[in-house]
Amino acid sequence: MPNNMSKLKKIKIDQIEVGMFIHKIDISWINSPFLRHRRKIEKEKDILLLKKSGVKNVVIDLSKGKDITPVKSDSSDEINEQNTDENTFQQNDNDEPSVPLSEEMLVARKVQQQIHHLVSDLNEKIKNDEPINVDSIKPIISETLASLKRNDQALLSILHMHRKDVRLDSHAFGVFSIVLPLAIKCKLSHEDIDILGMAALLHDCGWSRLPINLIGKRQAYTEREQQLIKQHTTIAVNALQLSNCVSKDVLQLVAQHHENSNGDGYPGKLKEEKLHRLHHYLQIADIYDERIHGFDDQPAELPANALRLIYQKSTLGFFPTILAVEMLRIMGIYPISTIVKLTSGEIGIVREINRKLPLLPLVELLLDENNQLLTQREMINLSSKEESRLVADVLDDSALPADIVI
Repeated sequence: MPNNMSKLKKIKIDQIEVGMFIHKIDISWINSPFLRHRRKIEKEKDILLLKKSGVKNVVIDLSKGKDITPVKSDSSDEINEQNTDENTFQQNDNDEPSVPLSEEMLVARKVQQQIHHLVSDLNEKIKNDEPINVDSIKPIISETLASLKRNDQALLSILHMHRKDVRLDSHAFGVFSIVLPLAIKCKLSHEDIDILGMAALLHDCGWSRLPINLIGKRQAYTEREQQLIKQHTTIAVNALQLSNCVSKDVLQLVAQHHENSNGDGYPGKLKEEKLHRLHHYLQIADIYDERIHGFDDQPAELPANALRLIYQKSTLGFFPTILAVEMLRIMGIYPISTIVKLTSGEIGIVREINRKLPLLPLVELLLDENNQLLTQREMINLSSKEESRLVADVLDDSALPADIVI
């Protein structure tokens, strides 16, 4: 009699890949996100649902699905319970930042400048039909991950403080600054984080060959303009293929970042089953940055409204709701740069979010209760035990004097 047990392998949840066949999970069927425990993992959404349900370990059936991707340092068939998965970027959500935001901002600004220079150079080469070298991107990804580990709000602060900066390199920086924290939050592997980081910086390089006035137009595109814009993904892929240094994963993400699960996207009208497993991460980051900056034909939106749109889209099946929820956790109920009115009548701007108490951010006061400009600004921590003020409302930037510096 054959030994069927030899075909079973216990692995950690972070080692699950699309194509594996789940034989057993370590939670009760009542708490399982699926009707049947034994099933094949068909898409990334299945993995996210298992993680969200609290699954830590699973048993896979090698006779019905794929094995884990070999790792050079791992020659064992079983999980070593003493070790964590070194391929997964680990970040403890409960850890306090190791570096104050004001200090990490100095590093984040340097990263921002590096990305602007890099993306501008890459786009110029693509515009002139010159090959590019993506090796210069990898060190920036590493620097960014290190910054996020020290204080993950620094890059997001820069992103939100420059909401009026509508340029191709700024959009690449924005999507990059969003997708990496999202990937970390969802505990993706280092390899997947690198793929997403690369795709974020390259995804819109096809715009470099389109009329510059189309970026940030904030008025309805003509039919001719829409036809031009829909070519940017194909332009990007064709240009990147000439370099012979861009991975198939990155090329696929660049090609698909405007596709939708229901098949109404472009350029291929692809449905969920044909989309790259990391597609939704890039898509959400792209939508958020486009919305808050007014990158296309729509006026810029408040960050809170952009998050609301993303959540609504997730409930309609455009992407997994869990990703929308993680975005909310990353950005906060009141994202950095949000203009808020307090219960005291004072108006301020959110400078830092509170991960543990998202309704109680750090706010810099700008106007007093009589709507008069404060001569001396005050930073208040709404989570302080001595503080009685709360956020009463979210305001548009127009609530502030036109000449105020924020």
